[in-house]
Amino acid sequence: MIRMVLCLGLSVLAVVMGLWTALLQSHNYERGLALNDLKERCSMIEAINGDQAAQILSSDSAPLPPEPKPATRSAPAPAPSAKDVASIAKLAPPAARSRGGAP
Repeated sequence: MIRMVLCLGLSVLAVVMGLWTALLQSHNYERGLALNDLKERCSMIEAINGDQAAQILSSDSAPLPPEPKPATRSAPAPAPSAKDVASIAKLAPPAARSRGGAP
């Protein structure tokens, strides 16, 4: 008798579990279809956005203006020759000549 009750309980449990699995599978199938539809919509939106981005970049991007060149240091002025120093000393006022010839 106990063996018959246990077998009956196990078979009822197997049938209930099979029905629950079938219901869950049909629900998951519907959700899978909805998810697939959403994925296809997202793919279309990505394709449209990619095309629009390519159009914008092709029409809007122009060559960048050239970068300004960094300022180069000019070569130091050549040292004055003795002739130039003598001519500057002649032009200096007499007070500057007495202090060593510096202007």
